Amino acid sequence: MIREWFIGFHKPVLKPRLMFGHCEAWGSDGDTWTFIDPQGAGLKIYTRFRYDDVRAELQARLDLCHLILVARADREFRLPLHGPMTCAAICGSLVGIRALIPPTLRRSLLANGAEVFHDPEGKFSGQSRAPAGTPHGRTGPDTGG
Repeated sequence: MIREWFIGFHKPVLKPRLMFGHCEAWGSDGDTWTFIDPQGAGLKIYTRFRYDDVRAELQARLDLCHLILVARADREFRLPLHGPMTCAAICGSLVGIRALIPPTLRRSLLANGAEVFHDPEGKFSGQSRAPAGTPHGRTGPDTGG
């Protein structure tokens, strides 16, 4: 069972389906990494376990996402009601957060203690409300970069 999820946020673009941005999630339960990319055309789920494949996927996520948060999967829904299955709803359900669009998911994750893992523009670095002593800017999986 994956206890810690990386949730990557893509920048919004001026297209009707992507005007709020897009998000995807990935995590590891040891040597196997699971990548979940909820798209309008369907849900893409794939696993990687070879070092070179995992490294390539992680580097692609670092290049693609303008913000990556790390959230623990330690919350459960009291009442498991889910609305439309948007990318934010699917990624949020992995960590027990309800959201309809990526900006709402980002705010909810930060308010509930998610750590900022990757923020090259520095826009969100001070917004995490993780408990005192939580290492921000932590070292993640080795991507060789």
